[in-house]
This record gives sequence, structure tokens and C-alpha cells, in this order.
Amino acid sequence: MTSEDEKGDTPITVGTLEWCLDRLAYAMHRAPGGEVYLPIFERLESELAVAKAKEAILERVRVRAARFMQEHSIKK
Repeated sequence: MTSEDEKGDTPITVGTLEWCLDRLAYAMHRAPGGEVYLPIFERLESELAVAKAKEAILERVRVRAARFMQEHSIKK
């Protein structure tokens, strides 16, 4: 899975990954032999962890940048 769709213009968000995991979990629960989809579920969980980590890093970047700008009287 990539961070963009086939056209390359729609990012896959944490919310989208959460929805996909929920939907897949429901389908796996309902389907006989649903465990066959475990590799897909694990991949989505992995992609979600990466996306959340990226969001956390970007938030730390924003906080540092805002602090730097405030300390040096830089306006947006």
C-alpha cells in the first residue's frame, strides 16, 4: 500500500486505514474461514502504525517550528 492512490493525488489517511481495518475485521468475523485475510489485516495494521508515527513526527515538527518562530519573532 502506498500513501497515494493509483492516480497519485489522494493520500491514504489514518482515518481511511482505521475504516478499512474495521470493515475487514467485520468481514473476517462474519466469513467462514475469515482468517485467510489475516495477512491483509496485518498489512493494514502496519500501514496504520506508519501513518500514525508520521503524524506524530509532523506534529513535533510543527511544535518546534512554532517555538522557534516565537523565540525569534518570526511571523507566519
